[in-house]
Amino acid sequence: METVIMSSQECPMVCRYALDLATALGRNLQIHAVIQQGMKGEFGVYVNGASLFQRSTDDLPSIQEVEEAVQREFLVGA
Repeated sequence: METVIMSSQECPMVCRYALDLATALGRNLQIHAVIQQGMKGEFGVYVNGASLFQRSTDDLPSIQEVEEAVQREFLVGA
């Protein structure tokens, strides 16, 4: 299953968060997540093209929230 993190490259905080998230997914779930450059202000997490998270405010989901959602998606898709 393909896991993609779309991240704006213009915001250092979002870039760092995307990197931390990809690292956590690899370490905690053994899932290789690809970080792709998004548009200004964009942040999203996709599994097999399905959107799990889209940034709609200044807040980003916690790493734990994303891990739980990715795990559920992998269980459903398995």
